[in-house]
Amino acid sequence: MTLLRKIVEIKNNSGDPALRELLERLGRGEERIAVGGLEGAARAFVIALLFRHLRRPLIVIAPTEKDADACVRDLSLFLGGEQAFLLPPWDLLTTDMFAFQRETELARLEVFHRLTYGGPAVVVVPIHALMQKVIPREILEDYVELVSVGDSRERDMFVQRLTEGGYGRVTLVEGKGEFSVRGNVIDLFSPPADHPYRLEFFGDELESIRSFDEATQRSLTELAEFRLFPAREVILTPARRERAVRNIRRRSNELELPRAVKDKLAEMIATGLGSAVNPLFHSLFYDAAGNDDPEDQGLGTLFDYLPAGGLLVLDDPLAVALAQEKIENDLDRFILKAHDGERFHLEREAAYLTSTEVSGRLQEMRQLHLAGLSLGSGDDDRRPIRFYLERDIALGEAVRTEAEEAGLLMPLVEKIRGWLGEGKRVVFVCGGQECRLRRAGVPAADGTAPRAVRPPHPERGRSIPGRG
Repeated sequence: MTLLRKIVEIKNNSGDPALRELLERLGRGEERIAVGGLEGAARAFVIALLFRHLRRPLIVIAPTEKDADACVRDLSLFLGGEQAFLLPPWDLLTTDMFAFQRETELARLEVFHRLTYGGPAVVVVPIHALMQKVIPREILEDYVELVSVGDSRERDMFVQRLTEGGYGRVTLVEGKGEFSVRGNVIDLFSPPADHPYRLEFFGDELESIRSFDEATQRSLTELAEFRLFPAREVILTPARRERAVRNIRRRSNELELPRAVKDKLAEMIATGLGSAVNPLFHSLFYDAAGNDDPEDQGLGTLFDYLPAGGLLVLDDPLAVALAQEKIENDLDRFILKAHDGERFHLEREAAYLTSTEVSGRLQEMRQLHLAGLSLGSGDDDRRPIRFYLERDIALGEAVRTEAEEAGLLMPLVEKIRGWLGEGKRVVFVCGGQECRLRRAGVPAADGTAPRAVRPPHPERGRSIPGRG
């Protein structure tokens, strides 16, 4: 892996004319650049080269989650795991009020942290995740604070803050988003942290902060401070919980749902189950509940987190557009089914941006289009840049043939190893020079190469018994 990252660094100074032209046009500040000819991992390789050269955030929009996963794997190979991140989408096609998606939530929070407080990175976003609304940035930043040695904190208030931020109370902290309290010690595991923190208090004064290994529970390093980050996309304050209850009652009346259903949903949110609420209903906690709190403007968008100097990379714009259309059609069918089934639901716009809104926000950013189809020639000023890839088909065939042979001959290989282990000599009889040379290059079980025995010279051939 280190070798491949070294290749990226070497290629950064490559004389490839397509790469050189791409860097020059980016340097001139062109707003839209089309690139063709890249396939498979070559796309991630060029993105890695750009990131190494530009040292600015890159946002890659992929058609599907599968494409995004593949892109992140390739980028991690070229850049390392600390430079490439995936923003996974919520699975929202269920009308159940409570649908726990903890792993997805923690992964999303790590991305929000990197975009807000971290250095440059490559963030790969499926179009589905880009369309979904997110925790408003100002609310997330309002929760975040530095916790430092010497702080004076009332521990019960600090525990309440952890609970409101989505941390789950456990007896032993082993996973992200958890915290525990034992006497004057509070352990917590922040989503963006590599290891959990152990906070020791003397009265209300924070006396020490240490990171510790979640497996062994042993301390690792002393810290002066750390950034407290939320562990959920809903900051569940009492006021926000009350707002959700009012929104549930208002929406239930609009849908003309039975009173028993309305009261049950409202009671579950009011009594503490808000931490596991279906992300489809996150807007209940942020949207204005009537005219009493007009300052609440609802959920935010991922665009609010994107840096001004970032570059947006559309990986196959045509496929992205088709995927976006399919998502909207699926959502419309889903909401219609929920309406016909007289189930509690919100309109699509409560959790998703429309295609028009996405398109409008995309136009505000500099874009690089990695076309999936062959590009035609355009005018001189906006002509596409085309890369030409070299393929070693023979190598691929050789690797495939070698793998097939290894699978077929494995029983024989094991048998030969057994004979050699018993001290026996194994002799290969080859039908020709080519076969002999191939076998001579195969190492034996002990790592030594087989010894080739030359055949007798034809002119000095031996007589064969029974023949004249």
